[in-house]
Amino acid sequence: MLMDACSTGDVAAVLSILAAAAAEGDDHDNGVLEHEENINTKGGSSCSRSKNNNDDENYHLSRVQLVAAQQDTTTGLSPLMIASQHGHIDICRALLDAGAPWNAVDRRGKCAGDYATDMQHWDVVNLLVDVGTKAE
Repeated sequence: MLMDACSTGDVAAVLSILAAAAAEGDDHDNGVLEHEENINTKGGSSCSRSKNNNDDENYHLSRVQLVAAQQDTTTGLSPLMIASQHGHIDICRALLDAGAPWNAVDRRGKCAGDYATDMQHWDVVNLLVDVGTKAE
């Protein structure tokens, strides 16, 4: 459903899906999943962090971040890649604000910026470069 909304440019549907995920997350421990996937970014033992802790080594993703960061299991396409390919900059902004990774790659090794560049959506390319620059 989110992928379809990103493809068609249905901003209202994307915002609704993200809001529903955020509301669902609020029902489970202030925005953190009750049964979160534990993400260990540096190996070794894992521990959780609340969304207010700035320790980036180990953390749990919120429900809205998980929805925004999902990728198709076959192609590896993410909502951000699809929105970028179609030039839907408002959807790209919403997904990035929700925590979609700007640098995720699909099964072919392409990222959202590659899809935007291929289709010459320079406003989306500029947005992704800006977000990537700030992240680094």
